[in-house]
Amino acid sequence: MKISKYLPLSIVATFFVPIVGFFLSVAAISKKGMNRAPFILISFFYFCFLIKIPPYGDSYRRFLDYQSFTSATHVLDFLSGHPDIFFYLTIVIFKTLYIPYFIMPAAYGALMIYFVLASLRNGTIIADVEMSGKKKIIAYLLILSAFDIINFALGLRFGLSIAMAVYGITTYYSGAKKKGLAAMIVAITVHFSMAFVLMCFFASKFIKLNKKSVIPLSILTFLISSTALPFILNQFSFLSVAQYALSGYVESGWADASTNLNTLGVFLVRNLLQFGVLILFLMDRKKYPQIDNFLCLFIPATFLMSLSFSAVQRYLVVCNIILLSRTLPSYYDVMFKKKFILLFFTGYIILAGLVLDIYVQRIAIIWGQLWKGYYTSPVTLLYYTDQDFKNYLKDVGSDGNWTKNTQGVGG
Repeated sequence: MKISKYLPLSIVATFFVPIVGFFLSVAAISKKGMNRAPFILISFFYFCFLIKIPPYGDSYRRFLDYQSFTSATHVLDFLSGHPDIFFYLTIVIFKTLYIPYFIMPAAYGALMIYFVLASLRNGTIIADVEMSGKKKIIAYLLILSAFDIINFALGLRFGLSIAMAVYGITTYYSGAKKKGLAAMIVAITVHFSMAFVLMCFFASKFIKLNKKSVIPLSILTFLISSTALPFILNQFSFLSVAQYALSGYVESGWADASTNLNTLGVFLVRNLLQFGVLILFLMDRKKYPQIDNFLCLFIPATFLMSLSFSAVQRYLVVCNIILLSRTLPSYYDVMFKKKFILLFFTGYIILAGLVLDIYVQRIAIIWGQLWKGYYTSPVTLLYYTDQDFKNYLKDVGSDGNWTKNTQGVGG
């Protein structure tokens, strides 16, 4: 198996100037080369970048879950009643092995990145395209930009479930059917919501659609969402999934969209790529029947979730990453020939970096000084203890917010 000339350099650079090692690792990726090594290096870069992420928002609530398991807790009692058993099993393993909590968001984040990178690699297998040069770098940077890693590392469960479900879908359609199906099933144990993706996957085996039906069906499912979604959820009683979903995503505050300008602006940026890639997918004359049929079913099905702003946004991320894995390799050869495609892709990388990765996540970045992960050696970053992490807890409010930010100190 051919080893890229950039791989030895990326290994050395990762331990001295991590951001340089990151770009060299991207350069070391090739369709027919040894991709596991550069994927692991890139994932390791993100592990180190996230190692000092503060217990902010959802991460603080996950930390309380972690703290709730003690030596007096019966394992089966702790695991029972949770559809997201993977996370709670992780807690059991971490506590048994005396692994501190701060490793968990970083490890989950690294796994997410690995699966996202592997999904795009799967897309190149489906399209039978070998990526190289600048176009390859743009393609991998784009799919990483579309995946809000800080946000998903703070939430842990949902981000990993998305990455695993997308990996499962793309792996299945790239030819490794058993591995792909296994990944989809595991994704459900990470977050129960991925059962919807699996149901759409099985439904696509029996329902045949074409690209012309995507827009009309999406409009229809959007319009009937308010009645169809509660009806569908009430058909499931396993592990109280229906009540869990209804109370968490339909009947709670998470169902409503905020109307302030900041939220609407972020909403537009977050979905700009989704819309652009959808148009490219619908225009693409190249056909990959199985994954295309799945997408033609899954995209309209996603809009069934429109009753809940939170739910539809999350499933749109799944759509986005699968669409990117399918569309980027297909348009790879014309990326530099069609300037509007190149401008759109590179423009989004910059916009997503400024808005989604910096502005939206500014509290976590400032609080944890995460920018140091770009230039600080992993040896230094990993010299971090549970006591260092617990220093964060002095500045965490009961709602998981940074108390200094509410006082106007943190921006």
